[in-house]
Amino acid sequence: MSALRFTTVRVRCEHRQRAGRHRTRPAQNNQPATALAARTRAGKPITIVSNNSAPAIEAYLSTHRLNGHIAYVVGRAYAQPERMKPNPEPIRRAMTALNVESTACVFIGDSLF
Repeated sequence: MSALRFTTVRVRCEHRQRAGRHRTRPAQNNQPATALAARTRAGKPITIVSNNSAPAIEAYLSTHRLNGHIAYVVGRAYAQPERMKPNPEPIRRAMTALNVESTACVFIGDSLF
C-alpha cells in the first residue's frame, strides 16, 4: 500500500472515530433496549461486527445505554481495509470471543453486497 493510500485510510479511521463520539443522541424509545435485554436474559449473547471502528460503536452503545446488552464488539482493523467485511475474519473473531460455532450463530446484516 502506498504511503498516500495508508495516510488516507488512517485519516478516515480517525475521522470516523471522532464522528462517532459527537453525532449520536440518546434513543427516543426503549424498543432496542427491550429486545436486547430479552436476548440477554435468554442467554443469547449479542455481538456487533462492523466496518466502523470499535470505539465509535462503543460510544454509540454507551450514549444509547445499550452497552450492557452487548457481549462483544468487533470493529474494523485499523488501516487494513482488506480485513473488513465481507472478509469473514471479523465474524470469525466474534465467534472465537464467544466460543461458539457458526452453526449456533445468526447473522443480521444491514446492507446488500
